Amino acid sequence: MSKVFYGMSGPDANETQAKLVWRYNNLRGKPNKKKIISRERGYHGCSVVSGSMTGMSFYHGHMDLPLPQIVYAGVTTGAQTRAKPSANSQRGVPKVRTIGRCKNHKGDALSGCR
Repeated sequence: MSKVFYGMSGPDANETQAKLVWRYNNLRGKPNKKKIISRERGYHGCSVVSGSMTGMSFYHGHMDLPLPQIVYAGVTTGAQTRAKPSANSQRGVPKVRTIGRCKNHKGDALSGCR
């Protein structure tokens, strides 16, 4: 990276990075490449994008979240384990077992998830 972008907080940094990646892919002619993989039970903030990345359903209901671009991977405890289904799973939010497995996986996890 040849540039630095400073943010005011963690949620602000998460929100900004998602927007930068989405804009970058739009400029590359890949407007459908928008998926972000986040961990269930992970906290990333409470703004619109970072709130969607937050893998805790009690942050979602009152804000009409999560965004459809966010998919969730299970949690880990040393060895890979599968978490109990969250309310997100029941609401039809896509879930992947691990970061390395996405239903459209090609290459690394993020570039292969469309």
